[in-house]
Amino acid sequence: MYRISKILLLFTFIGLIPPLYPIKAFAIDKIYSPIVEEGEVEIEARGVSEFHDDGEDKHIQKFGVGYAPSDRFAFEFYAETEHEESETELEAIAVETRYQLTEQGEYWLDAGAYLEFEYAFDEEYKIETKALLEKEVGKTLHTTNLILERDIFNHGGMFEAGLAWKSKYRLDEAFEPGFEYFAEFGRVNDIPTWDEQEHAVGPAVYGKLWGKVKYGLALVFGVSDAAPDQAVRWEIEFEL
Repeated sequence: MYRISKILLLFTFIGLIPPLYPIKAFAIDKIYSPIVEEGEVEIEARGVSEFHDDGEDKHIQKFGVGYAPSDRFAFEFYAETEHEESETELEAIAVETRYQLTEQGEYWLDAGAYLEFEYAFDEEYKIETKALLEKEVGKTLHTTNLILERDIFNHGGMFEAGLAWKSKYRLDEAFEPGFEYFAEFGRVNDIPTWDEQEHAVGPAVYGKLWGKVKYGLALVFGVSDAAPDQAVRWEIEFEL
């Protein structure tokens, strides 16, 4: 318990450090498990397509390679592209790290920490931290990411908070139905109204094919005015 308290304190401290650069808001994206598999090498592609009634659709893809040198720590490097108005451009490069705080099944809840640094080619920097929480109940698995970020220039240095949640039923290794929910609450010192926040929820399916290929696919619908009307989130991961 002492070890957990120390790491959670460090995670909180990282979130309190004022970033030196502007950062972009988080969005619908991959939901991370705290569990790290030592020695795993992965090649990943994932993306999100957001659709809006005003026609300002957005399509983002990320391509990365990751490695877990220990049973606690994993990192990934990736590049991000964006497709808009029939053009696709390389937008950013990033590194993300995960640290598994607890042994799987040791406590009531499995926990981990996440930190990401991103450099966008429009000379912006993004720093994002997440608390990764997971609980297995029977044949169901529930994963939550609690998200914090700051933009010291545009938002007076205040925290912005969000949440990403997924639940799935382990029907079969190749087919696990579930759902995903995403929320962007806004500044923690001045939470806006529901419709000014971004909330989206919808069905999802996950699985592992041939013992090496993981996939995930979700279709979420905006349930607040600020959210996209629909969004498709997909991911595919090859384990080497």
